[in-house]
Amino acid sequence: MFEHYTHESCKVIYFAREAALHAASAHIDSIHVLVGLLADTTSRANIVFRLRELFPEETARQASLKQFPTPKNVPLSNVSKRIFAYAAEEANRLNHYWIDTDHLVLGILREQECPGALMLNKVGLQIDAARSAVNSHPAPRKRHRYLSRLWRLKNPITPFSMQAGFLYLLGVVFLIEILTQRGCVLRFLLRK
Repeated sequence: MFEHYTHESCKVIYFAREAALHAASAHIDSIHVLVGLLADTTSRANIVFRLRELFPEETARQASLKQFPTPKNVPLSNVSKRIFAYAAEEANRLNHYWIDTDHLVLGILREQECPGALMLNKVGLQIDAARSAVNSHPAPRKRHRYLSRLWRLKNPITPFSMQAGFLYLLGVVFLIEILTQRGCVLRFLLRK
């Protein structure tokens, strides 16, 4: 599920799990994801949105947390599952292969009624302004693992992928048409 997530985004999930364990929560919720975003000072979400400055008390509380003594798996709540799905959609919408921490902020904001989104709205972050901030921020994205040049073709949702797939299919049909008109296929089959 998390193969397209950056290392920083995976750390957010780890810190969200730690926050859920310390809160004795049965699930990782939107608040825990937001607390996980506060952990890494160099993450793109903290650079673009200055989250640590917007939530100084939560940042201090998160910094004081020690690793939970008996780590265990904590499942994602349905809201958190939707947040991660929305983050993937936002990365796709912006034509980004890797799902980074700023996409997670957009995912939280899309789940409008969750506590994490309400906290972000309370400090002035709205989805449309956040999208334009993510899209136009000059901070470069870090390079992660190897990325195939043809990754856009694997993603049938983007307009580019749909056009490329259509052109590929049209090329195959055109090639078959040419080969059958010239009898190339028949000659090849008759040789055997």
